[in-house]
Amino acid sequence: MISLVSPEYNLESFCNHMLGKDPLMVMQAASAEISYARRLHRETTKDSDFRKGSRGREYCENLQTLISLVM
Repeated sequence: MISLVSPEYNLESFCNHMLGKDPLMVMQAASAEISYARRLHRETTKDSDFRKGSRGREYCENLQTLISLVM
């Protein structure tokens, strides 16, 4: 079963879970979080991606930015 680090799509909560972790682990967790969030959304709504401006879309975009910053 897929479990999100932050089921409420809260970047601050995700980052708090990542405190003290290796940057590579943070990048991997953020990437997995994006994939899992989109997959769960797709399974529940049958939509291929989040709507523009939605909390889920913003969360995934912020995680992608986090990955870019860590790189």
